[in-house]
Parts: sequence; structure tokens; C-alpha cells
Amino acid sequence: MTDEQKIVHFGPDTFLVNWKFANEHDIPTGATLPDHVIELLEAYQNEAKKAHEPVQTDLECDGRTLYMRSHGSGTFSWLLYTDEITLDLGYGTLQGHVFCQARFSSILLNKIGPEACILAVEEVLAGLLGATFHQQASEIHLCADVVGVDFSQVDPHHDFVSRVVRIRERPTVPEENELTESLSPGEIEKLETLLQHQREEGIVDPLITSNHRKIATIDFGSHGSQISCQIYNKLAEVKKRKKDWYFPIWIAKGWDEKSVVWRVEFRFKRKFLQRFDLNGAYEVIEQFHLMWKYATEHWLRYVDHSQPLTNVSRYPTHAAWALIQSAYSADDQLVCDEQTEQALRVEMVTHDKPLYVIEQAQSILLHDALWNEVDGMQHEIYALAAALLAPATFSRWVLVFILLSSIEKMLSRKMSDDGHAITASMQNQPIELLREFASDQITLLSDVQRGELLDHLCPEPFREVRSELIERQKRTAKQKACVAAALGNLRTAVALMPLDELPGHLAHTCRVPGRTYVDLLSSMLWFVGKAYTYDKEKGRVFVEEVNKKRLAFGMLTAAEYEREKRLYGVDIAADDWSVIDRELDALRLKSVISA
Repeated sequence: MTDEQKIVHFGPDTFLVNWKFANEHDIPTGATLPDHVIELLEAYQNEAKKAHEPVQTDLECDGRTLYMRSHGSGTFSWLLYTDEITLDLGYGTLQGHVFCQARFSSILLNKIGPEACILAVEEVLAGLLGATFHQQASEIHLCADVVGVDFSQVDPHHDFVSRVVRIRERPTVPEENELTESLSPGEIEKLETLLQHQREEGIVDPLITSNHRKIATIDFGSHGSQISCQIYNKLAEVKKRKKDWYFPIWIAKGWDEKSVVWRVEFRFKRKFLQRFDLNGAYEVIEQFHLMWKYATEHWLRYVDHSQPLTNVSRYPTHAAWALIQSAYSADDQLVCDEQTEQALRVEMVTHDKPLYVIEQAQSILLHDALWNEVDGMQHEIYALAAALLAPATFSRWVLVFILLSSIEKMLSRKMSDDGHAITASMQNQPIELLREFASDQITLLSDVQRGELLDHLCPEPFREVRSELIERQKRTAKQKACVAAALGNLRTAVALMPLDELPGHLAHTCRVPGRTYVDLLSSMLWFVGKAYTYDKEKGRVFVEEVNKKRLAFGMLTAAEYEREKRLYGVDIAADDWSVIDRELDALRLKSVISA
């Protein structure tokens, strides 16, 4: 762990943008949603109501299919969403003629930035409505993540100078909806009740460790305030909520993967923005640095008490807070040292293209070995030519050239054959083995050789590399959580299973009468039968349900999904099912015989 104070990330964490119809001068016109769009949205929503679940639409945003919920919320009658963007749509007759409110998630803002998020929604709305729009900033959360600073030991009522009256500390990290949503009065009341219950019960997040007081979150102001702040243990919150996709972001800025990361997050609501005449979404983005300056220098300040003064407001700013104040003065939030960037690029190519890495690394190593060998032979070839053709003539140099060219071609052919042989031998190996071998091969390369390989296999700008790493970490964390939950549910289902349904033991030891031992393989076979029966009763097809999930996660578009269905169908072929049935029958027979 490091004691060095360092900012490992900063930027917008949540961004809400209102959309209004406007003229060519970006002046809102007060127009409302046209009838043909209302009819389309109503059709999608009616379909969702009949299905009692969200349904996919023909609309896409940032390459992902938008889903329609079966209900509205507040003044918005229709709710469209992907796993990274929500679009709440209404008639546009209320709230200053706002017909759409877009909420951009933290992961999307980190992947593509706030400007690209707005453009993605504008593309959807322009295609749907064929109009021009005014984008109004509704709410923005700005944050800075820092290491080398420990806020768990501060006294928030004594160590901070603030314009806010309400300050409180708690031993739990913020709730998920606090971080991602603009809470309604009813939701704020529910949250306050939950926090009161946590205080009364003495609930402490298990990831928070301290020898003294256990502070995980400090709140300045309430969720209904025009401006508020939360300082909380971000590493604990990331681990608790399985947000591992933050790790490549922090690593790119020098995080050592061990130190506790604390977040300082300010939330600016519409009323605050109005006070400072901040309206347009792009205008607000341009003023992030001034908003941060106001929040950290005038509204809230962490002070140094080493030199007592009678006037608290004159206490000097703490060195750690001075670092936080400087967060948005940096020119480029994606700058990282060359070594860290290279390590992240290596991680991506070994994971995504291990076979290509192996092939390219082998080619580079063999190529350099070839030239070293040719260079070593040059003196001997010169000596041979001199002995054969003396004195020196043009013919001697021709002979040297021919000999060197022949040797080079012969070794080059050998290098190519060896490279193809290595690739062919690795093609059918498990992907994890390929990744491990690819990592080993890269370690054999020099810094220059490694740079050549990455220039060829990973030429994308670092922003795109980081975005891809974030997306992969997000899916990996989600998959791990699903596997853990699925395994727990499987064990519960097997524990409740009547023993006469247990398939025969598949190992060399046959099942004995009265055996109650269940292994994973026999349990999975039993579960396959139950799952197939369940889907059949519900009129569902497993492959189709999986593709629906892939749609929801943005791994497949609606058009690609329909094409898959046309080309390959949605169910396992009849021949495949007959093979499965035969194997299951054989297992049942084996169970009877062994019993």
C-alpha cells in the first residue's frame, strides 16, 4: 500500500439531461411529442404490459437495443432503457416542455465521455422525431477518487469548513440508488428510514476496517439540497457492488491495486445550475472545472488544525484537500505513464487475441534470431568468398550476395514453418491455456519488441483501450456473481431433490443401494432435465432466452438477433435432443442396475 497522495480518477459520475424541442437557434419552442411517436411508444408499452416484463424495441442507442418497461414514472409516461442509458419520455406538456430526460450511467460516462453520451441520445431522438433539440443539464455528479488520504479518522464537524448545516457520518457505504438516481421526496424518505435502521442496529459494512471509529461515508447536505457532497470509501463500495470495472480506470492513473480509494463526490441539481445561469448541457460540461472550484474552495473545505486560530474560516486548507481541489485543473484525465499504458494494452491483447499474440511473439523472436545468425555468418562467408575468388573482384561480391541471400531465404522459410507449426499446435488448446502462454511469450520480448507487437495488435487510442477494458471487467464481474448465485440455487435445488431422481454415479464406482451422495456432474444432468421441462411448460426456448439476455447486455442487437433466428433457429436440433435423451436413458438404466 502507498502513502503517496494521488488522484486516480476524476470526472462526471452521473449526468441527467433534459430534452426540449427547439428551433435552429437552439431556443425551445414549447412543442410536444407528435401523435405518431406517441402511438409507437404506446404500442411498445402495451406489448410490455401483456408480457408482464420489459420488451425489446426496434430502437437502438449507442449500438444497444432499447427496451420498453410496462409502466411510466411521475410525469414521464414511457421508460426506455439499456443497461447503460435510460430515456424517460413524456408528452412534453409539463416541466418546461421537457419531453425526454436521459440518464447516463457511470460506466458509460467513463467509457465514452459526456459529450458522446449526448450525441448517442440525439441520434436516437433525431431518427425517431426528425427534429432539432435543446439539451438542458438537469443534474450532474462530479467526483474525484484519491489514494493516500484516510477520511475514516476525521471529525466531520470539526475538520471541515462548510456552508452546509447538516453533516453526518455513517459506517456503511452509500446505497446504490443514492449514487445513480435523482431521488424523489418519497425515495428520500425511504432512504432516511433505512439509514436510521442501520444506525439503531449498529450495522457496519464488513469491508470497512479501522482500529478506531468506523466511518465509511460522510454526508454534507441532504439528497434534496441544491448542492450536496458525499465522501466515502469507494474501494469498499466497488467490492460490495461488484464494480470491478473501476480497477482499470484506477490502474491507468497509478493505483497499486491495494491502497484504499476514497471518493469525494459533489451533486449539483437543476436549481443550483439555475442560480449560476448554467443551462445547456454542453455549456455545463465546459464549466466542470469552475463548478468543482466553487464546491471545493467555497462550499466545502477540509482544513489543517496544526496552527490553532480563533477564526475557523481562516484555517489553512489541508494538503490532501488542496490535491482534491486541483483535480479538474488537469488537462487530460486519460494521461498515464507509458509503462502502465503498455501493461493495460498487454492485458487486453493477451485476453482477446492470445493466439495472435503467440504467433506474433514467435515471429518477432525468430526474426531477430534469424538476423543474428545471418550476421554471425557474414565474416565466414566473406572469408570463404575471398579464398575461392582471389584477388577481390566484382564476382566475389556477387558470390557473397548470393550466399547471404540463399541462407536468409532458407532461415526465413524455417522461421515461417516453425511459426505456423506453433500456431497449428495451439489452435485447439483451452482459451485459458492460450492466454497464459501468450503472457509468457510477451515476457520474453524486449521493450522494443513488445512495443512493435502492440503497435500491430493494439493500435487503437488509449481511450478506446480503456473503454474496452472497463466493459470486459463489468461483464466478468457480472458473470462471476451470476455463477455464484446459480451454484447456490443449484445446491439448494439438489438438496430438495427426491433421491429416487438422482442420476447414476458417472465415475467408476457404481451407485450402491441407498446412496445419498450427489456429485456435481450428476446434479447438473438432473438439472438439465428439470430446466428443459420448465422451459417447455412455460413455452420458452433456452437459446432464445439466452439471446434475449445478450440483447439486454448489449452483446447483440435486435437486427442481429432476428438474423440469428432466421439462419440457425432458436432451439437445439432434433438430432441433438435425441442424443441427449439416449444418454439420459442410459444413466437411468445404470442407476437401476447399480441399485
